[in-house]
Amino acid sequence: MNSNNLKSLITVIVLYETKITDSATYKSLDSALVHFDSDLDLIIYDNSNIAHYDQRTFHLNKFRITYFHDADNPGVSKAYNVAASYAQRLKKNWILLLDQDTSFV
Repeated sequence: MNSNNLKSLITVIVLYETKITDSATYKSLDSALVHFDSDLDLIIYDNSNIAHYDQRTFHLNKFRITYFHDADNPGVSKAYNVAASYAQRLKKNWILLLDQDTSFV
């Protein structure tokens, strides 16, 4: 995938009681993006009891993050549906669905 294709992609990571930077998925994506010039849109759907972040949108390394917190912990299906709706509003062509311990080797 080239940098232009990253603009048509949004990625979602579902977290539970884990900070973004402690997630194996985040670490794996972060190392993969070293080879790209553009940022990646990343949705963090946090099912933790307490929110880990105060801001709804922020930058972290090469990621434009949109953060959703849901202490009800409804599972990954709700998180993926929220992410799909958000991706549709942003007119993204692709969505990559991940959880906190996905690793790209």
